[in-house]
Amino acid sequence: DNITCLGQRGVYTTSSGLQIAYLSGYYDKSKYMTSNDNNEIRSHFTQEDIKCLSQYSDNDDFQGVDMLLSSEWPQGVTNHAISPEGLDTKTYGSSSVSRLAARLRPRYHFSAKMELFYERTPYRNHEVLSSEQKHVTRFIALANVGNPDKKKRYLYAFSIDPMKHMDHKEL
Repeated sequence: DNITCLGQRGVYTTSSGLQIAYLSGYYDKSKYMTSNDNNEIRSHFTQEDIKCLSQYSDNDDFQGVDMLLSSEWPQGVTNHAISPEGLDTKTYGSSSVSRLAARLRPRYHFSAKMELFYERTPYRNHEVLSSEQKHVTRFIALANVGNPDKKKRYLYAFSIDPMKHMDHKEL
């Protein structure tokens, strides 16, 4: 009764006003440029999915979303931060997810594809000192569920108030 299947992509707004953007699937170069069949269940995302989600940021009063859920890590998310042990920083992540995160400016971005726990230091999705100050993004990668390694956490507890109910200074 209390489970919602989000689907391939979109922005889900809870009854309290929390905005959760989501992008299902992984990057597949051979399928990225293909068109979507809305009835098809896909294991990959397409350029059309990224474009559709990016349009949410086109409004002048857009501040960002509260959460972004993606399978893929954003490419370059470990730049200017400590990288997790065992991650090949040259080959991980998707530039499309990175651009999407920059457009949507989530307060929290959760990902799970790399099967390891990683909590990056908060970062800003704007150029510091050259544009209007915006809130920070916290990137959290979760490990695979049920793994026996206690360092690879697959749960993350936090409390969040919807951005739309907060003053800009609180963010």
